[in-house]
Amino acid sequence: WLVDDGKSALTIELAKPLSKNDRINLQILYETDPEGGGVNWLNENQTKTGSLFFYTDCQTHFCRSVAPLQDTPAVKSTFEASVTAERKYTVLVSGIKTGQVDMGDKIMHSFKQENPLASYLLAIVAGVLDAKRTGPR
Repeated sequence: WLVDDGKSALTIELAKPLSKNDRINLQILYETDPEGGGVNWLNENQTKTGSLFFYTDCQTHFCRSVAPLQDTPAVKSTFEASVTAERKYTVLVSGIKTGQVDMGDKIMHSFKQENPLASYLLAIVAGVLDAKRTGPR
């Protein structure tokens, strides 16, 4: 299937009907528009480190420019995500980090969110980051 007009619904017909507790795995490969409101960059001149900084901003309705999700708080989903970035970048996603794969000059970071989230809570950042302790925890 290919939906590229930005208006059509992706429809998938299953070979057989599903029962309530049946599970399927569905993988959707997609690309987003770099001009979409949910995908943002700070350039080298806008950061203290002089490095690019990538972040998503899915509030209030910009998640649709990041991922093929219903953009309403009523629809929640779990997810797994992999983000590949140059070694110098720290990558964070609104989920638990489950691993990373060394790919030479890049690292693929894997994350999983098992608690259903509304799409506006999906967050991804990648940049040269420092961590500071703010308390005993």
